[in-house]
Amino acid sequence: MENDCKKKKTALLTGATGGLGYCILKELLKEPVDEIWAFGRNSARLEKLKEEFGEKITVFCADLTDKDFADFLNGKLRESNPDIVYLINNAGAGQFKKTADFTAEEISDTIDLNCKAAPIITNCCLPYMNEGGRIINICSAAAFQPVPYINFYAACKVFFRSYSRALSVGEYTVRAEIEESDNYRALSKDITLKITQGMNGWASELAISGWQ
Repeated sequence: MENDCKKKKTALLTGATGGLGYCILKELLKEPVDEIWAFGRNSARLEKLKEEFGEKITVFCADLTDKDFADFLNGKLRESNPDIVYLINNAGAGQFKKTADFTAEEISDTIDLNCKAAPIITNCCLPYMNEGGRIINICSAAAFQPVPYINFYAACKVFFRSYSRALSVGEYTVRAEIEESDNYRALSKDITLKITQGMNGWASELAISGWQ
């Protein structure tokens, strides 16, 4: 018990360097957490985050699709033994072009990032989450219908939305939430209703900032 009291309350955020991830990071700084683990692939942008927001931010330059990423993350978690209070799976990307123009590598990368990364990260983090911890998966409006020219990304988001809605963590008491976040203006009310259950009411501002 004494050991648990010393654990740092930690938020883990992927895709932290731009867009919605950057907006989420700014809002997390207002939450009662001791540190924020910010993941991204652009080392220069990550360093700018540290310069802008200070020592509360711990940055990790990593490719979530790398086959060794789970080992890397598990090593960092064992070393720090944090109390993860927020896990925010925000990283995602897709290309816009004709289906026949996608290479096999591009298809594989799209699936690895948008389907495989978040479930792997979630399972790594669950042993470090306690009652009241929250998982927030940033999904997409593309999850609701087929979308020409970006169909691989949209199909991945169907999986991610279904995975998130059905997430069962057994002995862990963790709230799983899902945000459909592509069209921030149209979905801002929906986002507000969902995210404010666990994030102290800052979702409306976040949704508008992300859309802008």
